[in-house]
Amino acid sequence: SSTMIRKGLVGDTWTPFKELSGGATSKPPEWLNAVLINGWATYAGSELRCRLDTMGMVHVEGYIQSTTGKLSFATLPVGYRPDRRITAAATVSDVNGGSVQIFEAHPDGSMWAVGRIVTAGIFIKASFRAA
Repeated sequence: SSTMIRKGLVGDTWTPFKELSGGATSKPPEWLNAVLINGWATYAGSELRCRLDTMGMVHVEGYIQSTTGKLSFATLPVGYRPDRRITAAATVSDVNGGSVQIFEAHPDGSMWAVGRIVTAGIFIKASFRAA
């Protein structure tokens, strides 16, 4: 069996080496369903979920909807959080067509939809390196 390690650059500083679990013979990481908060709900039967792959990348995907207009919608588990704020585009679909919404993941694990919150579905599909 092989061992994978990674080292990252944060600003001007290299992080220590970190051994990654898994390897070529391991099964794919399991998806975890996120717990939605502040009146956010699944949309069109799609759960918001995340997984951490063997290379230390977090993948977040799902189709969610706000019922309250609050920005914060879930919290990433410890070990799945970025070391700095991550910003990515998300797609909004409503009866008027589509538009772009901003998705953010923060070092404290909070996930936010930034900008005008609509009650239509927001599709999120983003990847970033875990801290």
